[in-house]
Amino acid sequence: MTANDEYIVEILEGVGLITSAQPQEALQWAQQNDKPVIDVLTLQQGIEKSDILKALANQFGMEFMNLTGVDVDQEIIDLVPAEIARRYKVLPVFSGDNSITVAMSDPLDVETLDSLRYVLRMGVEGVVSLPEEIDAGINRYYGGSAVDQMWDATEKEVTRGLDIPSLEGEDEVTDADAPIIKLVSLIILEAFRSRASDIHLEPQERKFR
Repeated sequence: MTANDEYIVEILEGVGLITSAQPQEALQWAQQNDKPVIDVLTLQQGIEKSDILKALANQFGMEFMNLTGVDVDQEIIDLVPAEIARRYKVLPVFSGDNSITVAMSDPLDVETLDSLRYVLRMGVEGVVSLPEEIDAGINRYYGGSAVDQMWDATEKEVTRGLDIPSLEGEDEVTDADAPIIKLVSLIILEAFRSRASDIHLEPQERKFR
């Protein structure tokens, strides 16, 4: 059971997706079995998860997106490192002027969007999709080790056409600095989430530890 479960069943009852007799039973079962109420309603009540997510997406002014058969351009995928996509369980689907739209399974998860904006240093909006479709998309487009994928992508961006001028007197952040900023931001954010008091980096041939 999650903190938002009572709010979720209230919304679903309000739009007529569940009856007044179902919420209490679903909430009780979710609490006893430590399951999200959406999974309980799907398994126990036979309600399609896509219908639940569509109702929640509509409630919060978000679009529901079916990812089946959708092909995302690689340049859009490259905007979100594999480690971030896997950690936050999101899949980039559209991009705009210094902004990106990601598919996510929980329309109530505002914290994830805020974290992505901080880490990616760009505008981030969300659409709602089935979690299994998001997982399939992440595995399809990223694959391999999430950490290695992130490091490889960052290394390619940093070294592509690399020209190292004198840094003396350079105060402005340029586009070339963006990959490094993303990586450092991710490290700091993870340290904060883990309540770490220190950050130690051990350089290796192809990665940091």
